[in-house]
Amino acid sequence: MEDRTMIFSPIKWAGSKRLHAQKIIEHFPKKINTYWELFLGSGSVMLHLLKREDIEVKSFIGSDFYYSLINLWKTIKESPELLIEDYKVMQLR
Repeated sequence: MEDRTMIFSPIKWAGSKRLHAQKIIEHFPKKINTYWELFLGSGSVMLHLLKREDIEVKSFIGSDFYYSLINLWKTIKESPELLIEDYKVMQLR
């Protein structure tokens, strides 16, 4: 079962796999204990994988060399309300 719902990353990132995420995931097994995304970037592949109902993933781990990018993803995951408030403040400037 292919889920055609597109999930767009909140981050624009050079080298994004957004356009190829579905094709990449087609090569994944149907059961994954831990999905490791070593070059997370915009997280396009991981976000698409989260949406798939035909692939069972027990846990997800995303990493990247760029520390600020990982901090942004942590904020999105753990405190999205802080990010929303920061964007509201930026819009008022």
